[in-house]
Amino acid sequence: MRECGSWGIVSASVLVACGGCRSAPPAIADSGVSGFTLTLGTPTLFATHAELVANGFTWGPSDGTMGAASMGGDNYDFFGAARGSATCTDSPSTQGAFRFTGTLDHLTGLPAGQCKALFTNGSAPTGWVFDKDYAGGGSVVPFKRGATTGLLMTYHGEVHWKGPASNGLCGAGVPCFYGGIGMAVSLDDGATFKSVGQIIQAYPPLSDYQGGSVNLGMGYGSIVVADANGKWIAAPPADLGNTYLYVFFEDYDKNGPGPCGKGACVTVARARFDQVLDAVVPLASSNPTTVAGLFHKYDATAGDPWSSPATSGDPTENTASGHFTPLFSDETDYLPSVIWDNLASAYLMVHHQYVGGAQPTNFQFRSSTDLLHWSVPIATFAPPAGKQPFYPTLVGETGDPLVGGAAPRVYFSTFDLFPDWSNSELDVADRDALMATMRCFAWIPGKIATIASPWNLTNRSRMAN
Repeated sequence: MRECGSWGIVSASVLVACGGCRSAPPAIADSGVSGFTLTLGTPTLFATHAELVANGFTWGPSDGTMGAASMGGDNYDFFGAARGSATCTDSPSTQGAFRFTGTLDHLTGLPAGQCKALFTNGSAPTGWVFDKDYAGGGSVVPFKRGATTGLLMTYHGEVHWKGPASNGLCGAGVPCFYGGIGMAVSLDDGATFKSVGQIIQAYPPLSDYQGGSVNLGMGYGSIVVADANGKWIAAPPADLGNTYLYVFFEDYDKNGPGPCGKGACVTVARARFDQVLDAVVPLASSNPTTVAGLFHKYDATAGDPWSSPATSGDPTENTASGHFTPLFSDETDYLPSVIWDNLASAYLMVHHQYVGGAQPTNFQFRSSTDLLHWSVPIATFAPPAGKQPFYPTLVGETGDPLVGGAAPRVYFSTFDLFPDWSNSELDVADRDALMATMRCFAWIPGKIATIASPWNLTNRSRMAN
């Protein structure tokens, strides 16, 4: 259950049945991308668990990757998954997507002091099950068409079931679940959102998992705005017909290349911006069946690599969706977050790397110039003993959260023992340290720095219970 923070990765020791069978597709080669060195500044506290509790949360935010929207100056609205406590003013004891405010460096509170879920589980259009037991988002992107302005949000949904274990749970003390990605729309600067339906479904159908002991995540979806060739475009774009929404997520194919045949790997889907807006604005006329057909996964095995449907179109999720190609297959990875960086003139991605053991994840960073060809890792964050980091989110500091400059931020939740939220905190990479190191980007044509100095967390203050 996302309430306890599980991301639903397929264990590397478990092979899972999937919808349809085919030979392993080729992964995109790590070639043709110029690299740069990257070192990482020391994280500082963005918010302690105690501060978040004081604002009305039992856990989170954020239980997953976040979104951010600039409100002018150094003020930002953040969007993330959480659960309101009994003291949450408008949404007591409720799980969902919430809005909270801050500078890039610290939490300042809640909009108008209101603890209010933007939407909750079961918010999808009638008959669509993908978010019936959990809903939380998510990455946001602004849009403008004529006099209409708003925000598009990708969000994570889940279907739960009781597993065969005696406690009915599936690993790490969380409920068994099958994840999907939906879209919600705001026409009032993020004050309210409405779910317009599912946009991405996992390749294997729900029926391959339901009743079993293995979860399947999908992530929360990280949005990038670019043209058909992956060239970055500022949002909101002026030429909607030649602009695409790219959404990064993880998927699973038991016949995938290398480690991707045993666990989730990162991939991407896209849809044309104007067609998305045609389908969701005005909200009253939005059709979930149309929304479900908007996005297509990248599949290098197809004649048209952008022809693989991102959902099955089946509201029950019991039909397999389209096939996909992993963007890299050197390891199992999940929960990607991507931004464009002006200083590097490249895209940056941070994602989880599954390594197993008591501290099961690292964060890794990669670069790309076209959204499809990604470098090998250019930096790795391996947590110090006794710390478990989750849900990294890249946020730009240029005034556009989707664009980094000299000091982009990386936000993440840290646990003493995942998923015990009572010993958690929300961190952000230190501005001064990042500013110094990010200015040292060095482009080396044809070469890629494979690793740089990890963050030093040894001097970080431990949050109070």
